[in-house]
Amino acid sequence: MSPNGETQSDAVVRRWLAANLTGCFFARALAGRGSKAIRYLTVEPKLDDEFPRFLSASLDGAAADGVAVVFTLPGLSSESDVVELLEALRTDERWGVTDKNEHDNLCRVRLGWRYPHDESGKPKQACVLGLAPLGTMPVTRRAPYVVLVVWPGGFANRFRPAAARTVASLSDMPADAWPNEAAYSKTEAETKELRADIIATDAGSADGADDRVTFSLGPAARSALFG
Repeated sequence: MSPNGETQSDAVVRRWLAANLTGCFFARALAGRGSKAIRYLTVEPKLDDEFPRFLSASLDGAAADGVAVVFTLPGLSSESDVVELLEALRTDERWGVTDKNEHDNLCRVRLGWRYPHDESGKPKQACVLGLAPLGTMPVTRRAPYVVLVVWPGGFANRFRPAAARTVASLSDMPADAWPNEAAYSKTEAETKELRADIIATDAGSADGADDRVTFSLGPAARSALFG
């Protein structure tokens, strides 16, 4: 652990996000060393009944503090590890796993985290962003570790109206670093252009890079998760 309390794996993931390998200029800005928008937690998963409750408690605390959480899981590295992770999480009522495949034989999975109360104007669920060192993942999500990234704070982006949405995502984080809508829209356009350029280098990446997809896994994972 470094003197500032950051673990080695936390530092690797923070630098990976800040290097803009995701193609997202928002992530690069929010992952910077001086940013207080993200809480990094390295978790050595013991995939028992307490594991999903521990993650939920961490997210409830982060929601109260107005920060996103990056859970780094250095003990996991293979597709079967990710399947075991998803199976462990969905045993708890606050976590859900959905098959989002529409076009091919890969297993496109959305992991959702449910908010503790269904209050008026609040989302019912947060969509989890997944990263993993797997060839089936889109090129913008192939990180050095298995990672879960969650924004637990609801619809907080003043430039992104909630409308009738019931699922929040990282795009709903506060946009305080952008002084006005024009600056935010410029960053959004630059992100779309860069991400499209990166994804174009890998034909299988487009569907998996959708923010409604947490993990892109192989066909065997579908059988394991959905029968």
